Amino acid sequence: MIGSLTPLAALNGMAIGISISESDQLSSFGIDKHTVNLAVRELAMAIIGQGGRVVFGHDWRENGVMVDIFEFAISHRGVGSERSRSDRPPISNYVAWPCKTSIDDDSQKRFAEVIAVHEVKPPLAPNHAMLSETNRQVWSARSLSHMRLAMTQACDARICLGGKVAGYSGCAAGIVEEAYLALQHGQPLFISSIFGGASAEFIRQLEGEPLEQEGVFGPDAETQAPVIDALTSDDTQLNTQSVTKWGLRRLSQTNYLTFEENRKLFAATQIQEVVGWMLLGLGRAQSRRVQ
Repeated sequence: MIGSLTPLAALNGMAIGISISESDQLSSFGIDKHTVNLAVRELAMAIIGQGGRVVFGHDWRENGVMVDIFEFAISHRGVGSERSRSDRPPISNYVAWPCKTSIDDDSQKRFAEVIAVHEVKPPLAPNHAMLSETNRQVWSARSLSHMRLAMTQACDARICLGGKVAGYSGCAAGIVEEAYLALQHGQPLFISSIFGGASAEFIRQLEGEPLEQEGVFGPDAETQAPVIDALTSDDTQLNTQSVTKWGLRRLSQTNYLTFEENRKLFAATQIQEVVGWMLLGLGRAQSRRVQ
């Protein structure tokens, strides 16, 4: 219903970063991994169907949701091409060093019009095989931050749902870091507590409410003590006070939803609601660019 208020091809070539993953609270929400995968697929198809592009920060998995999105993108390729502002592929996949994409070179060349793969290596990264286990953790965290920054610079907007609050390997919980970077760069951010987890914690910080999992804005204290000790001023440091200071005002200024609409997005219980609010906000953003 909300989506019906937006113009056709509202996204018009915009690159939308999709940050959706399982949270530790899924069972309490009566949700399973399959439901999360369906949400990823529905959001990606809505974006591509509206002339946009999707950006993912994890590797390809055979027979997974990414295959469905890939096949949808192929079927959509060339349809309504006048709506897009560029000829860039509708799917971008970012992989953090030292990992390598599982998509072979031949497939990347064959489907270059549909998917672009970016293997992102941080500057001054050492030989991974020569590192101690502690330094591998440190450089893994730095690599994830570097990849997330590269993704942010490649995106026009970001969607964040769910996310781990423990057991992650970055300088902060992944979805928290990606939401933070989006707001820091003045990008439209659409975030909901529909799946709980790290996204819900970020919303609490935006609203100035007490966090249930205070550690999500830094390395996991239980599993990453070496990372905490080794981080320097050059590494990503998330300022929780900045998030509270930004609050709903900055969020609304960037995503073109009102305070009330953002709170409805926060409290969404169906993925269709998230899709609708995203399309409404980005449709408004596109309209203002045209004016």
